[in-house]
Amino acid sequence: MKTRNAIPVSRFPRQAAVIRRNTGDTMIFLWSILNWILWLFFGYQNPEQS
Repeated sequence: MKTRNAIPVSRFPRQAAVIRRNTGDTMIFLWSILNWILWLFFGYQNPEQS
């Protein structure tokens, strides 16, 4: 039981630090996906402009 409780306690702070460190990369990744979706949408809506 003690080892079982120690695993999540030690895991979560590390995950939080990794998430904080990779916030910029995550925003760039989400922004690229958003731009790709918008490009596909407007590309299909206005094929003559592509």
